[in-house]
Amino acid sequence: MILITGATGFIGSHLAAELLKKNTQLRAIYRSKDAIQKTKRIFDFHFEDSEAEINKIEWVEGDLRDVGSLSDAIQGAEAVYHCAGFISFSARDHAALMEVNRDGTAEVVNACLTHGIKKMCHVSSVATLQVDKHKKQIDELSVWKSNSRNSSYSISKYLGEFEVWRGLHEGLQAVIVNPSFVIGPGCEGQASHELFKEMQRPHSFYFPGSTGFVDIRDVTQCMLRLMDENRFGSRYILNSENITFRAVSDVFSAIHKNPRAKRSVGKTALYLANFFETIQYGILGRKRKWGRQIIPSLMCHNQYENQKISDELTHRFIPVHQSIEDTIRWYEKNKRD
Repeated sequence: MILITGATGFIGSHLAAELLKKNTQLRAIYRSKDAIQKTKRIFDFHFEDSEAEINKIEWVEGDLRDVGSLSDAIQGAEAVYHCAGFISFSARDHAALMEVNRDGTAEVVNACLTHGIKKMCHVSSVATLQVDKHKKQIDELSVWKSNSRNSSYSISKYLGEFEVWRGLHEGLQAVIVNPSFVIGPGCEGQASHELFKEMQRPHSFYFPGSTGFVDIRDVTQCMLRLMDENRFGSRYILNSENITFRAVSDVFSAIHKNPRAKRSVGKTALYLANFFETIQYGILGRKRKWGRQIIPSLMCHNQYENQKISDELTHRFIPVHQSIEDTIRWYEKNKRD
């Protein structure tokens, strides 16, 4: 039996679907029954009868921060996929990010060690890796540097990784995956969802930076293979391509038959937009789209290596333009933003 944390989230839901396709006995933690509806929606992408597949999962109510419920959920499991996490680029969420991404991961590791879980896969992020001036691209050995530009999200994920490394030293067989910007159906709550919403409308400006992108199908397939092949004690960057936000904007423009964006938005404009968004968030109570801490990521050019995973698994990644097209078709079919 396999346990998934975060099975009501983006990556966890897609992973659960792939495991069910392999007739895996599956248990999943949920915090509220309403959250399971998001899993069902993502299952619509994978199955004709998503309701029947949802019912094959043994759902256990619990919380990473509740040691008792976590212990109950993990008993009898052979392996754990730790996909649960909190994503925010707002400094206001610093405490919550630490509580979920750092402390929650520590509790999962402790529960695995206590109950003799054989193996674990931890979903981290390329946000924990940083540019090395001696390398053209960021790879698995790129060293973390503490500085004021690090977002609360990246810090919390980095400290969460420390808990997994601790578990490895204490006898846990574990592997860490570091996906880049993940694209796929059902990405509500992810930065990619806000990007898709923004790019569907005509824009005259584009973000000046670039980053790595990867399809959710590549992420889940690599996770499954790494666990099946017992590739423990290491991390793997999951990245399809490094492309500019302008190129991504061009793909959206071509699909929606919109004019191409011709101007790069400057740093000052981004910070002003964030300032006014902060006012709306604080005074009018509107939901934030972007936090101030994400702005450096939109401005810089981060290039991520994928040689390690490609060589060891002989994995071929789905091109980014195909990921975008497939996701747009899915959203249009489901008629939701």
